[in-house]
Amino acid sequence: MLNTRFITRLKPPSNGITFRRNVVVVKKNRRNVKQGPSQNYSNDETPLSAWAREDTNRKIRLQESDYRKKLQEIKNLTKSVASMIKEKDKLKAKELKMKEEAEAIKSIPMPSEYLQKDLENIYKEISSPESAVDISSSSSNSEEYSKSNVSQVSHLILPSNLALPQSIVDKLGLSIKYLISPKTQNWGMVLHQLGEVGGFKDLKPKEVYKFVQRIPSQYFKAQPGLISTIEKMMIEADIAKTSKFVDIFIEGLSSGNEVSTDTMDKIEEYYQYLKTVNKKGKISRKTFELLIAASGKNNNLDNINQFLAEMKRNKLQPSKETFSNILTCCVYKAKDHKQAVEIFDSMKFLSQGTRPTTRNYQDIIVSYINNDNIEKSLDLYQEMLTEKVEINQKILVALARGCTRRPELKLKSWEFMFEIYNLGWEPTFETYEYILYLAANDGDISLARALYKKLNETKSVTPKAFSFLMLAYSKGNPGTSSELPTIVFHEKGRIFRSRLLNDTDMETSNGVNNSPQFNIPMLPIIELRNNQEILAESSALWAHSLMLNPWLINNESTDIYLKVALEHGTLEDFKARYENSTVLDEHGIPQTREIQIEEPEIEPEIEPEIELDDDTSNNSKKSLTSPILESIIQSNNHKKVPRSSLIYITALRAAGKFQSYDFGQSIWDERGSFRKSTRFITLPRLQKDQEDFKFASAMVSALTKMGMISDALAIVVSTEYQFRWSRNELSELFHTASEVGDEHTAQTVKSITSRSLIKWEGKIKKREYKKYVMERGY
Repeated sequence: MLNTRFITRLKPPSNGITFRRNVVVVKKNRRNVKQGPSQNYSNDETPLSAWAREDTNRKIRLQESDYRKKLQEIKNLTKSVASMIKEKDKLKAKELKMKEEAEAIKSIPMPSEYLQKDLENIYKEISSPESAVDISSSSSNSEEYSKSNVSQVSHLILPSNLALPQSIVDKLGLSIKYLISPKTQNWGMVLHQLGEVGGFKDLKPKEVYKFVQRIPSQYFKAQPGLISTIEKMMIEADIAKTSKFVDIFIEGLSSGNEVSTDTMDKIEEYYQYLKTVNKKGKISRKTFELLIAASGKNNNLDNINQFLAEMKRNKLQPSKETFSNILTCCVYKAKDHKQAVEIFDSMKFLSQGTRPTTRNYQDIIVSYINNDNIEKSLDLYQEMLTEKVEINQKILVALARGCTRRPELKLKSWEFMFEIYNLGWEPTFETYEYILYLAANDGDISLARALYKKLNETKSVTPKAFSFLMLAYSKGNPGTSSELPTIVFHEKGRIFRSRLLNDTDMETSNGVNNSPQFNIPMLPIIELRNNQEILAESSALWAHSLMLNPWLINNESTDIYLKVALEHGTLEDFKARYENSTVLDEHGIPQTREIQIEEPEIEPEIEPEIELDDDTSNNSKKSLTSPILESIIQSNNHKKVPRSSLIYITALRAAGKFQSYDFGQSIWDERGSFRKSTRFITLPRLQKDQEDFKFASAMVSALTKMGMISDALAIVVSTEYQFRWSRNELSELFHTASEVGDEHTAQTVKSITSRSLIKWEGKIKKREYKKYVMERGY
């Protein structure tokens, strides 16, 4: 800031003349202003970009902290040398003791040696007439001696986690050999031998419980007869089937990742049995937890809510494990995102003992990403860092998968993926698959092909990886886009991509040990240059899979295979793939009687043939379709995937893109028949409604692209109160109607979306808002 003063100075008069001089004094005030944090981003920077920059700065600070920690570790290294020497001396002493014990064990004779000696003694006694009277006493003594040694040695040869009661071991005798190897245990034979010697008779209930407890859970599910055999022997021995035994049976039947309906019915029978025999019908907390876990694996939310309500009536607080099982069921089985969020929030605020773990954060982050809410998943990731909850590899992979759906966060997705390497973790096979997914979603065909070939060389190709490769073909734009892949803007990603492409030999297609199964047909070039090459290579890979790896082909990969023709081919290319790779599953569709009217054939006029050059007539077909695939199709003996709503929606997109009303009409007619099939009828009601709404949206979009605006509007109007129409589905129809000047359609679409907000989103009506303001006065 400048201060100015004017000073007037007068000089003494000279020759009667007075001089006046003005002096201007300028003073600059300096202020010590404390500099605040500078804003390094412009006003148009999005919050997500700002978050990404702050996250990068955080990683730099963490790296500096790691350097300081390493320095401190070096200083502490010298202090630990003395303790290491002491530990080494202790280990030597321990090894010496173990050797002595091993020698003592080796000195114990095997039961067969005792039996052989006893047989020799008996034979000698029989041969001498003097000792004929003592045969029975001699044999009984040898039996007792051999049994005692069998029981002694059995404890040495059984696994450490299989400490059976001594009374059970005595009954089993040499049958204990069926339990020696953990991998080949035969509990069915053990129970059979036990039943031959009286079962559980003369045994205490505690001993029986300890024996049943030692049977691994998976054997109960793999061999359902085990439970009935145990129950039969318990009845014969007059041993009550208490809740402890029932808990073991329920845990065994619900082992694994899935529980069938029949198995769940059996578990519910045990639940009703406990309500009958227990005092006042009360069920223990452990039993409820097992029932909830089984219901989750059976995807039965109604049962879960019923058991939770009963726990509340009995004043039993669900444990953290119970909440975790319910959360897992909501995310992966029922796919109920709303209830998953409620469960997770309950775990956070209910008590300190139910605070979410790494697995719980992983599940809820996956749920948010599956519901296209990457912003909330990033908030949860930041919360984990703040609360110092351990991060695992699956969380980073899930965040990378979510970020790739946002154009502004595609680079961040690669940062999450390479953070796995920064943390020193060994990438899992699932991580490699999702690296392929990131490349495919970014349209980087070259990187996706190289990754797929590496997976093929290690015999690690899965249906998911095959689908991701097809996704790369459908997303790629060779020769038409000047945009570079996102990975090249990441330092480590650029090096990773360059090394992988240089290390992959695309010119040779030799499989593993020259096996045809792994000899995949790819063009001998690093980068595909046009649409024809994409269609040709995808067709060749599909033919190879049909012949040698049909297990790679499923509904998802077939849908993406069709999208390759949708994005890079013509309507004829799409129809060929649609007819040759999919089929309508007519199981359950009511058969209709058809009447055919035969009419006399009219011979068509024979027109002169026009010979075309082979290069012009067949070039496109040869370049777009694999010759091997053509021969497979002609044989009509290849795998076809049953058509689903997903495939019908893709077909409608093709009808709309290529302006083919006839093809579109055939699709929605056939889809009407598909709705009567067993494949569709057996779906849950909610899934049926979702698929119907997606198909209706695809019909509106296809008709709009064909210019049939009135027909598209008729579908929307007729299903206004059936489906939840929003701007996402009707924006294309609204803009097209506005462009052609159809004000009636545009206004109708606006009215439908407004009413949908009131009905489904809870938006307040205009007249209700006026009434509210009049009553409140503001």
